[in-house]
Amino acid sequence: MPGCPRAARSARTSAGMRSSPPNRTSRSDRGTVRRTSAASCTSSSAAVRPANRGAVCRSGLWKYSRHPNYFFEWVHWWVYVLIGRAAPLTLLGPLAMLLFLFRVTGIPYTERQAVKTRGDAYRAYQASTSAFVPWPPRKGRT
Repeated sequence: MPGCPRAARSARTSAGMRSSPPNRTSRSDRGTVRRTSAASCTSSSAAVRPANRGAVCRSGLWKYSRHPNYFFEWVHWWVYVLIGRAAPLTLLGPLAMLLFLFRVTGIPYTERQAVKTRGDAYRAYQASTSAFVPWPPRKGRT
């Protein structure tokens, strides 16, 4: 993983160089100095900060949408419609993606998992925050 201190450390160790601990400034192969953190190597912030386990993220885009990544993925599919505007079949891309996100793989599965692991905190988040389109939070429900 580029920028990952663990990967850089193992590469330096295998090359016979002294390894440095994560969260330190290190030199890349190109001679530029970069600062990385151990969090960039983990897939879950709960693994880095146990206090976050079971918490609901309500900052950034997640304040406005429970699934902003899915929304912007869907918006991305509309670019193909614009590029291929002469071919009406390009409309099938965003429509199929919307179907999959809402009915098959995306939102239903993610919501079930979130309710199972976060409980009432996530139910309150569901009541106040749009599932898909980023909208301001509903008043009185945050």
